[in-house]
Amino acid sequence: MYRFYVDEEEGVIIFRKEGPEEFYVPEAETEDASRIRSCIAFFVYATQRDDWVDEFESFMVELQKKEDDDEKKKKFSHLKLIKNEKT
Repeated sequence: MYRFYVDEEEGVIIFRKEGPEEFYVPEAETEDASRIRSCIAFFVYATQRDDWVDEFESFMVELQKKEDDDEKKKKFSHLKLIKNEKT
Protein backbone atom coordinates (compact mmCIF):
# COMPACT_ATOMS: atom_id res chain seq x y z
CA MET A 1 0.00 0.00 0.00
CA TYR A 2 1.19 3.49 -0.83
CA ARG A 3 0.45 6.61 1.12
CA PHE A 4 0.81 9.97 -0.50
CA TYR A 5 -0.11 13.54 0.18
CA VAL A 6 -1.55 15.88 -2.40
CA ASP A 7 -1.64 19.60 -1.87
CA GLU A 8 -4.36 21.92 -3.13
CA GLU A 9 -2.53 22.55 -6.43
CA GLU A 10 -2.05 18.87 -7.34
CA GLY A 11 -4.36 16.32 -8.89
CA VAL A 12 -4.38 12.54 -8.83
CA ILE A 13 -6.11 9.74 -10.71
CA ILE A 14 -6.08 6.38 -8.93
CA PHE A 15 -6.73 3.22 -10.93
CA ARG A 16 -7.90 0.23 -8.93
CA LYS A 17 -8.01 -3.43 -9.91
CA GLU A 18 -11.70 -3.46 -9.12
CA GLY A 19 -14.05 -0.55 -9.10
CA PRO A 20 -14.03 2.85 -10.72
CA GLU A 21 -11.12 5.24 -10.82
CA GLU A 22 -10.79 7.90 -8.15
CA PHE A 23 -10.15 11.50 -9.15
CA TYR A 24 -8.71 14.13 -6.87
CA VAL A 25 -8.91 17.49 -8.57
CA PRO A 26 -6.90 20.48 -7.36
CA GLU A 27 -8.91 23.09 -5.54
CA ALA A 28 -6.51 26.01 -5.88
CA GLU A 29 -7.30 28.82 -8.29
CA THR A 30 -3.85 28.95 -9.89
CA GLU A 31 -2.84 28.50 -13.51
CA ASP A 32 -1.09 25.19 -12.74
CA ALA A 33 -4.12 23.85 -10.87
CA SER A 34 -6.39 24.91 -13.73
CA ARG A 35 -4.14 23.08 -16.21
CA ILE A 36 -4.30 19.91 -14.10
CA ARG A 37 -8.12 20.16 -13.88
CA SER A 38 -8.26 20.49 -17.68
CA CYS A 39 -6.01 17.44 -18.16
CA ILE A 40 -8.16 15.32 -15.84
CA ALA A 41 -11.35 16.50 -17.57
CA PHE A 42 -9.83 15.69 -20.98
CA PHE A 43 -8.80 12.23 -19.78
CA VAL A 44 -12.35 11.50 -18.59
CA TYR A 45 -13.80 12.80 -21.86
CA ALA A 46 -11.34 10.83 -24.01
CA THR A 47 -11.93 7.53 -22.20
CA GLN A 48 -15.67 7.87 -22.76
CA ARG A 49 -15.22 8.13 -26.54
CA ASP A 50 -15.17 4.59 -27.93
CA ASP A 51 -13.81 5.80 -31.28
CA TRP A 52 -10.88 7.54 -29.56
CA VAL A 53 -10.15 4.50 -27.40
CA ASP A 54 -10.17 2.25 -30.51
CA GLU A 55 -7.84 4.63 -32.35
CA PHE A 56 -5.50 4.81 -29.37
CA GLU A 57 -5.40 1.02 -29.04
CA SER A 58 -4.49 0.74 -32.75
CA PHE A 59 -1.78 3.35 -32.24
CA MET A 60 -0.36 1.39 -29.30
CA VAL A 61 -0.30 -1.87 -31.32
CA GLU A 62 1.61 -0.13 -34.13
CA LEU A 63 3.99 1.48 -31.64
CA GLN A 64 4.72 -1.91 -30.06
CA LYS A 65 5.41 -3.42 -33.51
CA LYS A 66 7.83 -0.58 -34.27
CA GLU A 67 9.60 -1.02 -30.92
CA ASP A 68 9.86 -4.78 -31.55
CA ASP A 69 11.31 -4.15 -35.02
CA ASP A 70 13.76 -1.59 -33.64
CA GLU A 71 14.83 -4.05 -30.95
CA LYS A 72 15.44 -6.75 -33.57
CA LYS A 73 17.48 -4.32 -35.67
CA LYS A 74 19.53 -3.30 -32.64
CA LYS A 75 20.06 -6.94 -31.66
CA PHE A 76 21.58 -7.80 -35.04
CA SER A 77 23.09 -4.41 -35.92
CA HIS A 78 26.64 -5.71 -35.43
CA LEU A 79 26.13 -8.34 -38.13
CA LYS A 80 26.81 -7.69 -41.78
CA LEU A 81 25.18 -9.48 -44.69
CA ILE A 82 27.71 -10.76 -47.19
CA LYS A 83 26.17 -11.68 -50.53
CA ASN A 84 27.48 -14.66 -52.43
CA GLU A 85 28.21 -13.43 -55.93
CA LYS A 86 28.87 -16.77 -57.61
CA THR A 87 27.83 -16.88 -61.21
